[in-house]
Amino acid sequence: MLYIASMNRIRVVGLIYNLIFNVCAGKNSWPELVGVEGSVAVGTIERENPYVDAHTVLKGSIVTADFRCDRVRVWVTKEGIVYKTPTIG
Repeated sequence: MLYIASMNRIRVVGLIYNLIFNVCAGKNSWPELVGVEGSVAVGTIERENPYVDAHTVLKGSIVTADFRCDRVRVWVTKEGIVYKTPTIG
């Protein structure tokens, strides 16, 4: 029997939903966070969509091109300010 901690159950359910319906669960874009501090944006995103993990990424960084429903990249300037709308992917 597989035990999943309660905090991770939401993510597992979200991933199963994504596989079955081929769509991403929950809110998928946060244009209102452009201009906000990156760490604040990460917290807001994870609170508003418990199916995703949000991470700050410095402007100009190289990242993989794969699409994932459980990931949000929060692109920030060297000052740590969000400059691009965070979206699932």
